Amino acid sequence: MSYYWMGLINNFLGNDEKALEAFSDLRRESEESLLANFFLAQLHMKRNEHAKALPLLEELIRMSPDFAEAHFLLGQAYAGLYKNFDAVRCFRQAVELNPDDKRAKLMLERYTEDSSF
Repeated sequence: MSYYWMGLINNFLGNDEKALEAFSDLRRESEESLLANFFLAQLHMKRNEHAKALPLLEELIRMSPDFAEAHFLLGQAYAGLYKNFDAVRCFRQAVELNPDDKRAKLMLERYTEDSSF
């Protein structure tokens, strides 16, 4: 569990390399801890490594299908890879799970030109 705390501390301090290392260690040591997936995906996306974030988020969603934030992040990863149909699907799922998510609604509006959400 110390890898989790080291990852969080370094993430908050902006030490992305050390945070990536700590969360990668957490994922290796505790594969059932999906927190590592969440933070690793965020860090990869921050570095425009969207393809590396996809499998982490997909695994997270398989294990926690009602986690709206994971659907939103997956939508962002797809958008970063110019897979807009997949992005829209994920943003819609995020809005279904969390109707108050203004970011997901904004992204849906951006990609679909539909503001009826």
